[in-house]
Amino acid sequence: MKQITRERLYQSVWSHPLTKLAQDWNCDASKLATVCDAFDIARPKAGHWSRQANGKHTHIPDLSLERYTADRLLDIPQRRADDGSSLSCPTIRVPARIRKYEDDVLKTRREYEKRGYRRDVNLFSPINTECAALSVSDQTFGRALRILNTVYRYCREQNWEIGRKHERTVVMNVVTIDGEAVRFRLRERLKQHYRDLSPQEQADAAAGNYVYQLKVNRPTGRLFLSIEELASEGPRVWEDSKTQKVEDCVGQFIAGLQGAANKQRQRRLAREAQERRESERRIVFGRVRARADVWKQRIDTLNESFDQWRESESCRAFIRAVEQRMLCSGELSESQQEWLRWAKNVADIKDPTLRIVQMDTSGWTSTNELEVALRNIPEFTPEVLSAFEVSHSFDWFEQNTKESASQTGLHQP
Repeated sequence: MKQITRERLYQSVWSHPLTKLAQDWNCDASKLATVCDAFDIARPKAGHWSRQANGKHTHIPDLSLERYTADRLLDIPQRRADDGSSLSCPTIRVPARIRKYEDDVLKTRREYEKRGYRRDVNLFSPINTECAALSVSDQTFGRALRILNTVYRYCREQNWEIGRKHERTVVMNVVTIDGEAVRFRLRERLKQHYRDLSPQEQADAAAGNYVYQLKVNRPTGRLFLSIEELASEGPRVWEDSKTQKVEDCVGQFIAGLQGAANKQRQRRLAREAQERRESERRIVFGRVRARADVWKQRIDTLNESFDQWRESESCRAFIRAVEQRMLCSGELSESQQEWLRWAKNVADIKDPTLRIVQMDTSGWTSTNELEVALRNIPEFTPEVLSAFEVSHSFDWFEQNTKESASQTGLHQP
């Protein structure tokens, strides 16, 4: 990350074109422009440098200080190493003629030659997934075939698996670089034109009536290679321009494929690492919930025991009242004594204190921090559990769930 003051960046963007600064600072011109706009640094408009080169007067606005100071440090994002533009570009030459076709490219040529109908301005796009995929007109088919054959040959020489993938109505080329599949296409630009209308259509158009397909798309002869992966960084399109042809950009395109594969790998590894962390969190907090359930069950058992104890005490009070009434009538008969013995036995059976006294409480003396914390929670509602999980770090839970499992000797999920 490069740091620079607002004033220095302001002076730089009005001294050199953004593309020159981006090259010198190893960053993207678009990201440099974004930084300027975000921090109120005016940029030269289109035509500024050509007017300056011709000696014409150009207006340079002052640096605005309304929102930001001149000495504020700004971060300029550097171009990453996995960006296709920073990878070494192999030198690849597209031959003037194909001496030997790659198998899939040869199938494309044969598919093209099969067409028995009259060729028109529509693009030729084979839907057969055994063919190398392209979408071009008759006028550029020969060029496109040479470019595609060169790309396929280079990929095969690098032992990269290359094939096709049918996505809805579109067939794309797919190259697998170090296990990462990258889709790409070779196409021709289209441009809308008004088509020639028949006399009837001209009359309908003059009358304001609807004319079907008033405009048509016609090929422009401009080819372009495109990487169809959103995960890639840097350039994703290489096309014909006034200064270069696609044939001159094949090396850069190959570097772009490698950059896209690298970026996909990094994202996949990051996603897998995140999934592992989430899996570990589910396991650890599953153990926490399991121990919380143990303590919740103990509280529920205590409440139930308390209710049973009150019931047993009420039963004993009732038995004493009955016994007093029996004694008021004189000495207790043998049958009355038997009933009292039975009733007192029922009350003793209802009394949970006897079971609690005989219960094994050796596992309650754990000094594990998690067990101690759970022991001090009086109620285990979802809200209380959520607040408890937020109140401690994940490392704390992970360490103490392991210790708790070893101390209690219980199976942990």
